[in-house]
Amino acid sequence: MQGQVIWLSAHGNRARFNLGTSLNLGPGDCQARMNFLAVTMTHIRRFAGAHWTPTELSFGFKPREKVPVGVFGDARVVYRPAKTYLEFPRSLLGLRLGQGDQRSASGLSASPDPLPSDLSGLTELQIASLLSLRTPTVDLVAETLGMSRRSLQRGLADEGVNYTDVLARVRLRRAAEWLAQGDKPVSEIAFDLGYADASNFTRAFRKLTRVTPSAFRQAGTPG
Repeated sequence: MQGQVIWLSAHGNRARFNLGTSLNLGPGDCQARMNFLAVTMTHIRRFAGAHWTPTELSFGFKPREKVPVGVFGDARVVYRPAKTYLEFPRSLLGLRLGQGDQRSASGLSASPDPLPSDLSGLTELQIASLLSLRTPTVDLVAETLGMSRRSLQRGLADEGVNYTDVLARVRLRRAAEWLAQGDKPVSEIAFDLGYADASNFTRAFRKLTRVTPSAFRQAGTPG
């Protein structure tokens, strides 16, 4: 989204990450703003804890589609024209990486892994952040990384991978988590990850893991 401006502002005992643009809002701009909020939340959780949610967020527009359940947690959602922001307590600004997890009520104590230093790792992180919204396209991920599509593709090629490879890894890692941790049907997992049908998902999963999704789930289920 060209003309994008991001800034931090103080509002009493709260702070906001704001997103502004000089362009008139079109369908693509609205989606980009929603993606900005989702990705920003994902990165803040590296400091504040995996279950953190903002106190308030504003899209700056009225979404044409229903906001995906669970993406923004229990945050209070408001619609303020031309104001897109994510609000949180100012005390959060003093946290160091991992401190939020250590003092969270959930009892988690392990610090998150450091941010990846390679482009393929950063691309994986962005794809994982956006999977809750939809299957991220290469153009969308390039935009969130502040790059052109061609620059992203060339950078990944220099590391010996392509965007399709990275997307497949993230999808299959998410699938493995769902298969191991719950009883969601394989067909539903395939749909949620953006596959056309369960058979395409099964082929992709078996190509990387050498077992079918059902066999993977059975292997991880206590007898």
